[in-house]
Amino acid sequence: MKRQELESLKIEPGSKEREQKPALLIFVVVALITGVILYFAWPRESDLRRVVNTSTKKDSITSSAPGTIGESPKKHRQPPLLPHRQPLQPEPTDPS
Repeated sequence: MKRQELESLKIEPGSKEREQKPALLIFVVVALITGVILYFAWPRESDLRRVVNTSTKKDSITSSAPGTIGESPKKHRQPPLLPHRQPLQPEPTDPS
């Protein structure tokens, strides 16, 4: 290449610098998100207290079972197979 061609390809120092606003905006957003995460992750006094289930075993069984209170839990039947899931049956043969 000739010297004139190299001179025309030279970039001026003012054109090499980027605008700083997008980079600053990214750092601010990351800092805000980090602050929110730290706020929710910081241990609280209420986290030290444990809530114990005080209900009796009978109460917990009937409250978790479907139906009315005091009704004994029933065995769950398996739902019928859908048509596309039924076992394959051999096709009937025509005797003629």
